[in-house]
Amino acid sequence: MYWMVTAVFIGMIAFPFAGIVRDKLRYGRVHPAWWLGLGALVVLHFATETIGRSTFAADLYSRTVVGTPAAGVPALEYQRPPFPTPPD
Repeated sequence: MYWMVTAVFIGMIAFPFAGIVRDKLRYGRVHPAWWLGLGALVVLHFATETIGRSTFAADLYSRTVVGTPAAGVPALEYQRPPFPTPPD
């Protein structure tokens, strides 16, 4: 199910990428805001992926769920959704 994260990221950067292509074709140059927006999305994606898969995130999760039903759920594993899904 991890591939969905990549699919969402591709969908998110499609808009700035289309704006960059449009500016280049129409004006011959790209407005700096498109580069800033695209860069911000890329940096944010890689930062959340890196931090979210770290031991820091696992420790934070473990401390947060103490005493709840989620305490038995592993921190860095995708869980199956609560509804029926096709087999992998």
